[in-house]
Amino acid sequence: MRVAGLLALTLALSAPACEPTPPPEAAPAAQPLPPGDALPPRVESMLFGSSEACRLDAECPSTLCYFGTCVGVLVVDQRWMQEQATQAVVAAVERQPELRERVVEALVRVLRRQSGDTAFQGRALLPLEALGATDALAQALTLADERLQAAAALGLTRLGDPRGLPMAAALTESAQPALAAEAIWSLGRSRQPDALPPLLRYLHPETDRTLLRATLSALGELGDRRAVRPLVAFLDEAPESLQVRVATSLRLLTDAPLGRDPEAWRAWVDQNAPPAPPAYEVRVPEPDGDFLPPP
Repeated sequence: MRVAGLLALTLALSAPACEPTPPPEAAPAAQPLPPGDALPPRVESMLFGSSEACRLDAECPSTLCYFGTCVGVLVVDQRWMQEQATQAVVAAVERQPELRERVVEALVRVLRRQSGDTAFQGRALLPLEALGATDALAQALTLADERLQAAAALGLTRLGDPRGLPMAAALTESAQPALAAEAIWSLGRSRQPDALPPLLRYLHPETDRTLLRATLSALGELGDRRAVRPLVAFLDEAPESLQVRVATSLRLLTDAPLGRDPEAWRAWVDQNAPPAPPAYEVRVPEPDGDFLPPP
């Protein structure tokens, strides 16, 4: 113990002193807007990238230096990069609110392009959602490409706009598990009363575990106390591995300090009379699994 203590002390004393952390760089000052509906060059670069050479992310308006070039949210494929560049766009608009209308219009023009590059168009939806541009997202529901419609509907739903709910609810039935799970998550974030029935449909013990986990979390986040009775009823038949998740959702909805004992929850329901659930029909999974490829 003494040798170990001496060794630790020696290493600590021999380590170089830490350099003082430099103060963070101040955000660029707001500049007068260009004539017409043009974007300032920095914001244009956040969206579309630029030909500027770079070595570090901090050298780029979008905070993304990719293979020596400053890139923007519309020209990168990885989601985390799109989100990082989107944060830079949102920060620019927060510093200079009069930019918002121009940025939204630029993104809407991208959505309306007839280039056939659906991926490029779709990347415009992320910053539109981050800016809360619900009307622009609602316009995207009329686009010809169903994938763009779906992404716009989920964005609207996450923002709590009921115009996205019908399509988001339909997408929970998608044969693609990732898309169905994202739709379920979006309904949970919507805080809309009409989001509850499509979520309750998934309270079946044989539902795909990924979707069931998403559903339980979404019900807790939705915050609609009409889900309490269905969740208590489901606790009896829920897979053992997910009973704690059911109880967690119930605690979020009720603030009751109870565990996963169904009898305790039934007693709580009798004493507190939570509101009755809406009409819904439980979705019974296919015998051979939910997500088999089409024949």
